[in-house]
Amino acid sequence: MGMITARKRADRSIGYTAQIRIKESSKIIHSESKTFDRQQGAFAWIKKRETELNDPAVIARLNRPDSALGKKH
Repeated sequence: MGMITARKRADRSIGYTAQIRIKESSKIIHSESKTFDRQQGAFAWIKKRETELNDPAVIARLNRPDSALGKKH
């Protein structure tokens, strides 16, 4: 389940940070966040993203190490 936190920005406007954390056996296997100007946008993003993340193949692809980072040229 996602969580939304209201935060005051330097220009005194309010931003809404949406966070999604997926746990498996009490261990966080994926976490992401995004900030929005409107709370409605944050709710919509959480709903859409959680639907996408329900597919186990998506989580596996996101957690797969990038092989290009380990190569030396």
